[in-house]
Parts: sequence; C-alpha cells; structure tokens
Amino acid sequence: MAIHVMHESAMKFVQRERSETPSNEEGTMTREQFKEAAKMMEMGGWKYYDDGCYVVCERAKCRRRISEEPLDDASTNEEELEVEGSVESDDDAAAVNAVVGTQVDDANTRYYTIYIQYHGYYQVPTCYFIGYNSRLEPLSTKEMFEDVMQHKIVSGNHCEAAGDVWMMHIHACTHHKKLAELRPLNVKPEHHHRFAVASYIDYVSNHILPFVEIKHNFEFTRDYSKFV
Repeated sequence: MAIHVMHESAMKFVQRERSETPSNEEGTMTREQFKEAAKMMEMGGWKYYDDGCYVVCERAKCRRRISEEPLDDASTNEEELEVEGSVESDDDAAAVNAVVGTQVDDANTRYYTIYIQYHGYYQVPTCYFIGYNSRLEPLSTKEMFEDVMQHKIVSGNHCEAAGDVWMMHIHACTHHKKLAELRPLNVKPEHHHRFAVASYIDYVSNHILPFVEIKHNFEFTRDYSKFV
C-alpha cells in the first residue's frame, strides 16, 4: 500500500467562494496570492499542484507520542465538530510550550501526509492531514488525535483536493487572525501574502502537530530585504 494519496486521482473542485475582497491587514488572501506563496514551498521540499491549488508534504515522521488524558467520545467522532468559533487560548499556548513527547521505537513510528490548500470561503490556507503506522496502514481517528495538540480545532473531514479522502482537518475559521499575527515585520503590506503559507506551516508544526517532522526549512523566506 502506498503511504501517500495518489495525486494523479486528485479531482478539481469548486469551493464556495466568499464575495468580500481579501485584506492583507486582516490576514486573508486571494486564490492567486495563495498560489504565489504556495509555489515558494517547492524550495522548502513541498510539492505544489496548481490544478487543485495545494501543496503536499509526504512521509513526515512522527517518532514521539503526546502524553495526554484519554479523549472523550465527542472528540473522536468522524464528523465536523461545531467548534467554528474556537480560538487558541492562553492555556492552549502554554500546553504546547510545555508538552513533552514520549519517544517510540521504529516499529511504532508513524508517517503523515499533510495538505495545505486554499479555503475559498475563509480566504486562507487550511490544513488536512492523514497518518499511517509503520506498516503503512491508515491510522484511526483516535490514533491521529494522539499526535495532535488543541483537539477542539481539529476534526475529521473530506479533503477534496486529495480526491475526497477522509482526513483530519484544522478548522479554518480563525486562521486569518493567526496569519495577521504572523505577518513579517518591516515588509510592505502588498508582500505579506508571500510569506503566509510558510508562516502557517510553521504554526501547524509548532502548535498543532509538534512531533510530526513537517518540512519547514524556510530560510529563503527570511530574506525580506527585497520586499521592504
């Protein structure tokens, strides 16, 4: 069984688009701005697919488990949870900073495929991910939650860019607030979108999937001088 979703079968899809004009100041972006930022990820080891407007990181290892209390039943339902108003709290941020993972052996190493695609309604990047065990068998929803921080903003959903495959999804409704916070300093507003996808991936890596070894070697985005 292949560890990655077959991109050749990925279908084009039309997502409900928002009518409002995106605003760099508010952390939102157009589809074309997303494409410009997403293409930069190829220099960071991601694969860019223009037809579906997304980037993919494959075979990202997860060699630690997050030590947490068992999940309640509501957290593991394979349905979109009604948490669209949820935002990261100070307690959530502190938990991320303090988390210590338990090292696992090779037999228990997991692998993740991560999709970052454009969300037409919220006008931001959004993340889908799916995990596999060391035998390349898909993980259950509960198993994937073992590698996730901030459970309240993650639930199951169909990833249309991957051919409607069931994956875990980070809710996109508040991403614009986070992207507005992550804007690089001393960069002209018209260039903020160029760094949005890299900043979002860093956020996912550090605050949602802390022990999944997501490719985020984006030193090329640190050279802001030509955008000042």
